[in-house]
Amino acid sequence: MSGCGDLHTDVAVGCEWTTPPTYTRNIMSDITNEAASWVEQNWDPDLTVGEWWQRLADAGYSHPTLPEAAGGRGYNRAGNAEVRTVLKDAGAMGPPTGLGMMLAAPTIAAHGSPEQIERLITPITNGQHA
Repeated sequence: MSGCGDLHTDVAVGCEWTTPPTYTRNIMSDITNEAASWVEQNWDPDLTVGEWWQRLADAGYSHPTLPEAAGGRGYNRAGNAEVRTVLKDAGAMGPPTGLGMMLAAPTIAAHGSPEQIERLITPITNGQHA
């Protein structure tokens, strides 16, 4: 898409791209603490995969780089990596993976209507659709 920026360094907002925020150590610490607290309260190895993925999706931790309006937390890559580290360190299962998470959800979040975002992204982030 001409004029929409570099997909590797920018974040889609509608058809416009904006540079993602640079996080300070304080912001990263807040992300770590918030995610760790949430995982401590919600992770249970006796949950089914589907139950856990639904919890991750409901909290925005399944795909934290998505905008909040699309079921994410609006984090940049560093924030996303921090959430993954928190999950790993807690021994918690990670979110679903696949082309839906890597390609479809971000594309729908950037270019879909509010109805499409609501209808299509949740089944991707909770693992119902790959």
